Amino acid sequence: MTEETANQRLPGLLVVLDRLTELQRELLSLIREKIQQMRSGNTEGLRACTVREESLVKTIQEQEGLRRQLMEAIGRGYGINPQVARRMPTRQLAERIQGNLRAKFLGAVGRLRGVAGEVVELNRVAALIAQQVLHHLRCVFEAVSASGGRPDTYSPHGRALPSRNRQLFELTG
Repeated sequence: MTEETANQRLPGLLVVLDRLTELQRELLSLIREKIQQMRSGNTEGLRACTVREESLVKTIQEQEGLRRQLMEAIGRGYGINPQVARRMPTRQLAERIQGNLRAKFLGAVGRLRGVAGEVVELNRVAALIAQQVLHHLRCVFEAVSASGGRPDTYSPHGRALPSRNRQLFELTG
């Protein structure tokens, strides 16, 4: 393969990068919806988000595989070892691209990086929310379950109640 053939494959790589960017935007929107479902306690909505997220992640992985294949083929055209080309930083590839394709390539990569960074950050927020929800659920289950010495609890009116008489309503008021 020659440099000319590599340059002919670059538009295909641009299409894949744009598709990955769009998929990442969809994922970002879905994570926002998932956070909203967590905040509202809508377990069915959360389950639906999870199913859609799994499908979207699978599509992203497929497109990422195609991106790597194209990087490998383009790299070969520039005389780069295929394994190196698959993992080559975009700056190194951009140095070899001539003309306005270089600017388009760098723009597509920049857009993808930007959206992917937002996904990572929002996923971090979703993970923190999930951790807090789990922490609160553990506290509720510990308070409701009969463990160890069965400590006393308090009624909504402040009176001590033996643990054997505890009810969830009394715990939450």
